[in-house]
Amino acid sequence: DWLADEKSSPESVAEARQRVAEVWNVAAELPERQRTVFLLRFGEDMDLAEIAAATGMQIGTVKSHLFRALNAMRQRIEERR
Repeated sequence: DWLADEKSSPESVAEARQRVAEVWNVAAELPERQRTVFLLRFGEDMDLAEIAAATGMQIGTVKSHLFRALNAMRQRIEERR
């Protein structure tokens, strides 16, 4: 239900856009490495190995930063509601 489908009402489309904007705004608040890994994974659709190669991080470090980023974002979004 995050993204609206073709039959969605204008209100549901607006709500979906607002949720997506909220995710990106929260991502902007992350520490630099977490933000970088998050943006490469979900903004650029890179897999973990590609992110590791692009950043020079070990794949385990990439996983750790992504895990921490997702947890921090989940917590911040829940706090805002």
